[in-house]
Amino acid sequence: MLRRRLKAEHLKGHGKQENRRKSIFSKRRIHSTLCSYEKRNGMGNWSDLDEDILRLIIDKFWTIEDIVCFGAVCQSWRSVSVEKRQQQQQLCPWLMLAEREGSDRRGFYSLSTQKVYHMNLPGARGRRCWFSHGWLITFGVDLEMHLLNPFSQVQIPLPPQSTLPHQYSPESKFSSPEELLKDFIRKVVLSSRPSLSVKTTHCEANEDEKCVIMAISSKFNTLAFSRLGDKVWTAIEGEIAFRDTIYFKGQFYGVHCSGRLFICDICSPQPKTIEFSSSPLGILKYDNSFLVESLGELFMVGQEIHDDFDLEEDNEDYLDDDYSDSGEDIDNYSDLDEYPSGYGTTKGFDVYKFNFDNRKWMQVKSLENCAFFVGNNTSLAIFPSNQYPGCEPNCIYFTDSSDQGSYYETSGHDMGVFRMDTRKIQPHYVGLDIFSRICNPLWVGL
Repeated sequence: MLRRRLKAEHLKGHGKQENRRKSIFSKRRIHSTLCSYEKRNGMGNWSDLDEDILRLIIDKFWTIEDIVCFGAVCQSWRSVSVEKRQQQQQLCPWLMLAEREGSDRRGFYSLSTQKVYHMNLPGARGRRCWFSHGWLITFGVDLEMHLLNPFSQVQIPLPPQSTLPHQYSPESKFSSPEELLKDFIRKVVLSSRPSLSVKTTHCEANEDEKCVIMAISSKFNTLAFSRLGDKVWTAIEGEIAFRDTIYFKGQFYGVHCSGRLFICDICSPQPKTIEFSSSPLGILKYDNSFLVESLGELFMVGQEIHDDFDLEEDNEDYLDDDYSDSGEDIDNYSDLDEYPSGYGTTKGFDVYKFNFDNRKWMQVKSLENCAFFVGNNTSLAIFPSNQYPGCEPNCIYFTDSSDQGSYYETSGHDMGVFRMDTRKIQPHYVGLDIFSRICNPLWVGL
């Protein structure tokens, strides 16, 4: 059944791609603008264009692909594009697809154009990845961890996995590098965007301006942090069983599996967690939680996942009509047979907004003109408009953040678009390059 649904959506997607509106400002329009400027000013070298002119041009761009292409022209254009990335409000992110075995080439799917763009990304080959503030955090079987900028290819070393707290004993069957790669680290996020000029273990920024990296790891899902230049991770004492963490208004917060919110005090001599709020009612039904910042407000997204093997009838209720059975079959989707029907797929989401006055979570039924992007990334909130073709408001775009690759041959199948108004789920991308034994697809931005 799932194979036939994927086939139907895959065929339907081809028709949509032909009719989808492309980015507002095309390369042809850029070329025309620059040629006109060249004729008026007698310039023969576009790399000599005044930076103010370049800023006027790049300010018209609202998609990642346009900004990346702009920065690829020459060094002076790249400098302006880097400046744009650092100042830019959230753009509609790309979906970084699963790697092809034995290849450095990685696909990135654009919701705006419904096209897959390819880049060589050798620093991510064979490594698990998370994304935060313009950088990938990578972790491999060598147990080394790095920050990797997917567009500049700059890498910054982080402390190795072996310095995280609560290591498995050498006798444990989970202590091999392959097992540690699968499920020792749950998530990694950054407090801010590190400087692109940082290429060693040292950061030139002042102590207060250093980028802080926060990790949730071990079988206990404990918190640990490091700063650029640190050789080891620093454990945060206190509560365990965290599901997500976020840097919000100068402070790291962590959400517990019970829905309680904790402050992460990393400035004291003995870093610790401090309980900041109680749980909202009904929170225990969620299998995963994500923290999201939007317009200075803090939100929690609760994700409920099917855990029953016999869900065929239930799936018919919650899946959108776009998943309807076409009666066709795909032999190439044989990997899907490794999954029990419906097991490990998303049932739905609920959203809560935090009130800092009374320290309570309040459920919200609508995101209004906002869209959330959650998964193995620092959660994003953007405001779709005509400038963001392909992205719709009042939706949650999610990727597979499970560790089912630890139990089945591949994972990555549980992703889609959850509509808050209808509580239905649609796919946002369909293809074989979502399945991975190492790194599920995830959202990436500039």
